[in-house]
Amino acid sequence: MISLMELEQGDKAVIKGFRGGYRFQVQLNNLGVHEGDEIEIKKKGAFGPLLISVHNSNVAIGRGVASKIMVEKIG
Repeated sequence: MISLMELEQGDKAVIKGFRGGYRFQVQLNNLGVHEGDEIEIKKKGAFGPLLISVHNSNVAIGRGVASKIMVEKIG
């Protein structure tokens, strides 16, 4: 497993888990990001948040949060 930060723009992955507490997981659930979801990195620049696609919606994820989301790259 790798963190979301290790993916590049255009990569697809499945969320395998979170390195955070209950409130962290609730915050992600409120954004529509859950364990087992397939995501795609839509935009990843040198600075600023990552833009991911999950459930046909785009969600901006801060770099600190992204480093705590563990994924498995697919394709």
